Amino acid sequence: ELTIAFENQAEKLSYFLDLNENQQSQQFDEITIPKIKPIAILKSIFRKRSATPRQSLIVKNARAKVEFLSFVNSKASLDQLNNYSHCWLIFVFHENTNVSKKNNNFKAKIKPPRLGGQKVGIFATRTPHRPNPIGL
Repeated sequence: ELTIAFENQAEKLSYFLDLNENQQSQQFDEITIPKIKPIAILKSIFRKRSATPRQSLIVKNARAKVEFLSFVNSKASLDQLNNYSHCWLIFVFHENTNVSKKNNNFKAKIKPPRLGGQKVGIFATRTPHRPNPIGL
């Protein structure tokens, strides 16, 4: 059994936070994410990232469609979906610029266009440039 003496509560808290962070890092390094098989492709009228509006309401007639791959029985799978107001789609930002980077560095804060230069955390925005390419 290991006994550690601490000078004060702050030192004790700091020790356990560091220990927890190291344990988390080791656990995350060992996680294997299973391959995800796409079931559909979302096709938008916008062909370029730079031409896609930030807000969907800016272009009122903008539309997209979901095309299911041939192995998906889309008629049966979508039965009764019309009874709901929303359908959540989990997707891959296939043009995420961070995916190709070999290191794990990414900008934690960015300047969204409408905040006049104010930086905010990337998870407070809808930017596709994230540590992983998953979107909702």
